[in-house]
Amino acid sequence: MRTFLVALVGALATAGFSQGYNTSTAVDPDVAFRSPQMDEIGVDQRLGQPIMAGASFIDDTGKKVLLKSLLGKRPTLILPIFYRCTGVCYLELVGAVDVLRSMPEVEVGRDLNVVALGINPTETFELARAKKAETLRTYARKTDPKGWTFLTGDIENLQAVAISLGFKYRYDKEKDQVSHPSGVMLVTADGTISSYQLGAKYQTAKFRELLALAKKGEVGQKSQTLFFGCIHIDPVTGKRSLMIQNVLRVLAVATVLGIAGMLLVLNGRAHFRRRNTD
Repeated sequence: MRTFLVALVGALATAGFSQGYNTSTAVDPDVAFRSPQMDEIGVDQRLGQPIMAGASFIDDTGKKVLLKSLLGKRPTLILPIFYRCTGVCYLELVGAVDVLRSMPEVEVGRDLNVVALGINPTETFELARAKKAETLRTYARKTDPKGWTFLTGDIENLQAVAISLGFKYRYDKEKDQVSHPSGVMLVTADGTISSYQLGAKYQTAKFRELLALAKKGEVGQKSQTLFFGCIHIDPVTGKRSLMIQNVLRVLAVATVLGIAGMLLVLNGRAHFRRRNTD
């Protein structure tokens, strides 16, 4: 039985990890992460620093707004994403909505605002509006729609805010591709970066703690360094694009561990029944 369990878990692990890559385009991740382009992608945690609040954007209603007009009353959760992304951006947005839904005492528009920063400069406010509507349906709680703002803008303003956030991403204009890390930032009412949560899944207790700090205008500790994100690079042939999504690996590991645990429990129960029978 033990041999069977080990073999099964090993097979599941191999299968799970293979789901993260399209074999027709896969290249060695070590090669990818040695690419000079990776120096342009990541998160430098600029705790206690101001964001570029004077940057100008188009909101989800088509109105021109300054970022600072969305600040000033309460903390703001900033999500640098792009709206056509179906990978890590989608998971990041779902993760943010899930953690907000898990705190019934917190109301968006009263306790904090949410600002999605559309990092692809070709996307329109119509896309932002559609993504906001979809997000509010997923949130499925009574909320003030004005507490949620989905922005689009030109590359200069996007980069200005991204740099101030320490969010390093790369936009390939010719291919209309965005290579980016994943993570969210809590900003105080006066526009100071209070904390980061990297990745695409956020713990309720930790988020509640960081939100309390941001409300008081205080700064938290650095988030654990990790890389989640979508990277389009060409480290080998110059003709194909590799998307690395570490989140797929993490999910594969979690699945394998969960199944392994279940099998071990079942094995233990069977052993217990045999002992009682004997």
